[in-house]
Amino acid sequence: MIDALALFAASFVVVFALGLQQMNVSAGYQRLAFCTSLAIGVASLVQFKVLPGPTGPLTIGAYLVGSAFGIVASMRTHPALVRMLADWRQRRGLSTPAQKASDALGERLRLALAIAEPAAISDIERFCPAVSLESTRWYETALAGEDHDEGDPEGAYERAAVEIAVRFLDAGHRLIHHPHLLTLVRFKP
Repeated sequence: MIDALALFAASFVVVFALGLQQMNVSAGYQRLAFCTSLAIGVASLVQFKVLPGPTGPLTIGAYLVGSAFGIVASMRTHPALVRMLADWRQRRGLSTPAQKASDALGERLRLALAIAEPAAISDIERFCPAVSLESTRWYETALAGEDHDEGDPEGAYERAAVEIAVRFLDAGHRLIHHPHLLTLVRFKP
């Protein structure tokens, strides 16, 4: 009976720690991965000590059931452990590698938008003729590049730049299209 309990506990801890280990490594939690490696080693030693002895249905069942419960417990426990680690890191002003990468990506995106939005507006203002309807200034996107000769690469460039600018500004909900003349656009304030 003692061997069965030891095998259940050791199998539970090995698989529990292996599950945590996989999630820790994937998230870049080196210290947690270090700790789970120690737990895996200790529990494996218990298994190596108990398993060479006589095994019967009770010890084999305890070994298998311990593993099954271990992985489920690991999957349920890991989110709480990550939250606790995040709270601890936040209180100390630390961040994880994933948070650092996310912050850097977010900053790059903010900077890219800060550059791209004025450039898109400038392309529409520069390459599209302005039209005044009901005292509102609109830009005729269909006429972008029309002041160049057919086949002139400058006209093709202007049309492509305006098409991209319209798509970009539409994606950011920064354009208003005229309700009847859909090629007319103006900028949201």
